[in-house]
Amino acid sequence: MKTNAMFERPFSFKGRIRRTEYVISTVIFVITFLFILVTSQLFKGGEFLFLGMIPLLWFIYAQGVKRCHDFGKSDSYLLLPYCHVRMIISEGDKGVNKFGPNPKESL
Repeated sequence: MKTNAMFERPFSFKGRIRRTEYVISTVIFVITFLFILVTSQLFKGGEFLFLGMIPLLWFIYAQGVKRCHDFGKSDSYLLLPYCHVRMIISEGDKGVNKFGPNPKESL
């Protein structure tokens, strides 16, 4: 039986993730974003630190897409203003949907 470990494929857009992984991903994003922002302001020539934002944005977008998949929604759902709150407080689809098995049930 395949295990669905947290952060198994953090930069992939395939599959589904649980609320826990999404919340942890959001916290990692905010802390890393603030670190890059503050560090780039403190050091001369810190503009190059913003290159670190590219993989960071890819990471948070991929995690958001996979959380949308947990609701049976496509990535365009991320454009709705309330979707991030729903992704944090609501449970995903039970059972299998078109994006894969329920990550909660495959543990």
